Amino acid sequence: MLFPLLENKSNDSLVSVDLVARYVQGPWTLALNVDNIADGTFYSSDGIGYYQSAGRTVRLSLSYKW
Repeated sequence: MLFPLLENKSNDSLVSVDLVARYVQGPWTLALNVDNIADGTFYSSDGIGYYQSAGRTVRLSLSYKW
């Protein structure tokens, strides 16, 4: 998402905490990933515009190793 009106905004300090939990049983792996646990908002720039960070993201995966 582009935020052209935020030209003078800055991130004074930033801490983003992610969590990973993994359970392995034989060839099976179950994993839970949680990114940006505090659901903080920060902005980054690529020199053209400003972009808002993703909010809290939760992923659950199940994999099998052959």
